[in-house]
Amino acid sequence: MPDKPSQDHIFAQPAVYCLAELNIATSVADLDNPAMAGFMNALDAVNAIAKRLPGFFWRLKDESGNAIGFKRDGDPREIYNLSVWERAQDLEFYIWSTIHRRSMNQRHEWFLLASAPYFVLWWVPQGERPTLDGALVRLNIFVNRVRRRLPLAGRILLENVSGNLMARRRSTDYPRCPVCSSAISEG
Repeated sequence: MPDKPSQDHIFAQPAVYCLAELNIATSVADLDNPAMAGFMNALDAVNAIAKRLPGFFWRLKDESGNAIGFKRDGDPREIYNLSVWERAQDLEFYIWSTIHRRSMNQRHEWFLLASAPYFVLWWVPQGERPTLDGALVRLNIFVNRVRRRLPLAGRILLENVSGNLMARRRSTDYPRCPVCSSAISEG
């Protein structure tokens, strides 16, 4: 079996650029509801770990030190996470190899299942701190590109940053996303 390409090959990083990420979640209840206590109790520790890791550059914060105070038009339970990392590997390490992983494993307890794409990555010049508005534009550009290429309803991105399969495919011949090269389901 051929070796899997390295992440550096799949996600070639332009010189003097960092990786920005936006992810959006909608909580199952208001943040002061007991159903959200586990998330709220872990939030400061999870953010503190990120800040101390090699490769972390910046994250969006409000006056509370987190980004939970940012509210946009729409659902008041939406929570935004916007950060910048020196390399994709640094972000991946944070997500899957720190206390953050425990939070990811409990995500279903605290957040509704997303009905639309909720995560986007893009390269930013070193030192740039993207705005929430700009990041939401990036997410919309991504969504519109996918819809233009695949006009069928129910598209699901199947692979994460590492190329690990996140959902069982019904076919082995899915098209690739023109933005990130992830496999895309048309069903």
